[in-house]
Amino acid sequence: MTAGDDDMIFSTGAKAFQFVQTGRLSLPGSKEVTITVPDLGYKPMVMFFPKVTSFSANFSQISWAKYNSNSSITLHCETNGISTDGTVTYVVLRLPVG
Repeated sequence: MTAGDDDMIFSTGAKAFQFVQTGRLSLPGSKEVTITVPDLGYKPMVMFFPKVTSFSANFSQISWAKYNSNSSITLHCETNGISTDGTVTYVVLRLPVG
């Protein structure tokens, strides 16, 4: 018995996990930076992470995204007990928030 690649594919019905935009930003002392993304007709999901250079045993990170519009997102990232290089890597996904 043999099977080809087409026989191995299944569908979950989930939307494709596509990247719309990626980048690395310098995070100012205010801990917030606003990015502009393409208007997809909805507020797209965004994920972002600081570049960690070292951390202690007791560390925390507080991050959130504030949607100013479908195409403007303010990212906030604050760390305690984590050393970073002052940059944040982000990815905007082709998935609506909520």
